[in-house]
Amino acid sequence: MDMPQDRETMGRSFTLAVTLFAITLALLFVLQSALFAVSSVQLVGARHLTEEEILSIAGISMGDSLFNVDVRRARERLLAHPRIEQATVRRRLPATIHVEVVERVPVAIMPHPEGFAALDAQGRVLMLSEELRLPYPLLTGFDLPEGSGPEPGTELRSPELNRALTVASALPPSLLATVGEVAATAQGVTLKTRDGIDVLIGDTSQLEEKLQTLSDILRSLADGRESVRQIDVRIPRTPVLR
Repeated sequence: MDMPQDRETMGRSFTLAVTLFAITLALLFVLQSALFAVSSVQLVGARHLTEEEILSIAGISMGDSLFNVDVRRARERLLAHPRIEQATVRRRLPATIHVEVVERVPVAIMPHPEGFAALDAQGRVLMLSEELRLPYPLLTGFDLPEGSGPEPGTELRSPELNRALTVASALPPSLLATVGEVAATAQGVTLKTRDGIDVLIGDTSQLEEKLQTLSDILRSLADGRESVRQIDVRIPRTPVLR
């Protein structure tokens, strides 16, 4: 007696299942359509890495479906790169990926078995270069760890290296173009200009004042009328020229 009602119930269930299946297919079709294929990138904060490099590091390809981009995994990949300190990845409908990064900035280079290594202010190795063409001062006066040189991502620590990096990271643009070497020993820090002048910095106290005094002196020597081999700014208010 209940068979017609059972058939009616089964029919409704079948119709509902087919309808849901059709909606799901339509939704998948829309989500995978060219309308939502990644076609543009909003990149904020990159100073040295290019858009192509950022996308490659994040594992994102132009043309991917926006909804297939794993933004959490992309952020993790970016943060694993030695040049990137902070990263945010977001989807922007209909077809844009927004990437915001804070890069680690090189402040100096150091000798490396494969050439030279660029370091940030914390002593992290950011990249390697075979040639001395990076526009940063060369760090000297301390020993590298034995064996193969440190790889990108390695963070180096030593009292002498920390002092050298403190001075290198404090150099204003005018001195960055002038200073070719930062040497750190237990006795203090010494700079060497690209013109061959030795500069005695000493410890890192009063560093801003010392560097300002040095900048003023070098500016006054720019006419070349006075020959100077050494500048002592260990007491910045009474510098000594030799």
